[in-house]
Amino acid sequence: VSQNIAQAIVGEPISDRRLVVEPLFEENLVAVVAPGTKLTRKEINIAKLAEFPLILPPAGNPLRAEVDRAARDADIEINVKVEVEGIRLLGDLVSAGLGVSVLPVSVAKSYEHVRSVRITDMPPRQVALVKSRDYELSLADAAMTEIIRNVVARSFGKSKRGRH
Repeated sequence: VSQNIAQAIVGEPISDRRLVVEPLFEENLVAVVAPGTKLTRKEINIAKLAEFPLILPPAGNPLRAEVDRAARDADIEINVKVEVEGIRLLGDLVSAGLGVSVLPVSVAKSYEHVRSVRITDMPPRQVALVKSRDYELSLADAAMTEIIRNVVARSFGKSKRGRH
């Protein structure tokens, strides 16, 4: 969160003491594959996923860190064919048949031409609302915070509020 942004919805973990972190929800990460990919199962583990050329964000990206951590925990090496920033671009490249990726299930659902495959040993992604500890939200920003909380409560059940 910078001086130009009042608050943001981000993937955890966040370890910056300058920020107030409010956990919102967790969601599954899934493998996304294009039609015709030789992956016909409804679920796989990270070792099977590593057999495919992967399209992932570069190192340092939170989504990439989650995939790398799951691979490390399974003691396997992943084959990253293409690295790109931008979660929407990952899905577009998979749709074009260039490889397999890992996306949050909420993003994967928005693609008509890819199939989602559950990854059995991939922990869920934690999503949080963050704001600067030293920044007082405007009335509009505070209203947006309440809208976000209400949407999360309706979509995922009660949010996990108030961790700092």
